[in-house]
Amino acid sequence: PLLEKAPLNGGILYHTEYLQLLRTGIGGGNVNLVFDAYLKNQHPDLVLNIGLAGSLTPEYEPGMIFSIQEVQYEKSETVFKLAKLSAEIPFPAARLLTVDEAVTEERLRDSLYKKFTSDLVDMEAYYLARKCRTKGIPFCSIKIISDRADHATKQIFMENYKEKSRTLCAALRPFLPLI
Repeated sequence: PLLEKAPLNGGILYHTEYLQLLRTGIGGGNVNLVFDAYLKNQHPDLVLNIGLAGSLTPEYEPGMIFSIQEVQYEKSETVFKLAKLSAEIPFPAARLLTVDEAVTEERLRDSLYKKFTSDLVDMEAYYLARKCRTKGIPFCSIKIISDRADHATKQIFMENYKEKSRTLCAALRPFLPLI
């Protein structure tokens, strides 16, 4: 069935009878506003965060997809271990760091990697994980690498985010019944 679309406090809720997709936007402020509005009327059994992330390590290339096992916020020592997805879902595990500002310098990228030993960086997952933890909702995250968290990040992200989003959705489609 086709997804129905409804605005939600600055975000967009797409839904069918069995699936809801909440588009929150980028950054913690957007996530908190939109997700709080969503949770006022919805009680999900599971939250699956899918999206883009920068690579903090040179071994991970744009286009690679990962199942996030842990997420941490740059200004907190708290590390959230995430719910495990089905063992049949073939994406390798990674650690994710959530930051407030896009990482656009190699020196910052390298220092974040050394300090947190995270593989990837985003601007949303920690906020969702924290909210889910307080509400007792299992939380999972799958990320596709969009960029190398360097001087070219903004340009590469803007040029490729739609393509990377489509690639991630296509890669997940066969596994939705297992989630």
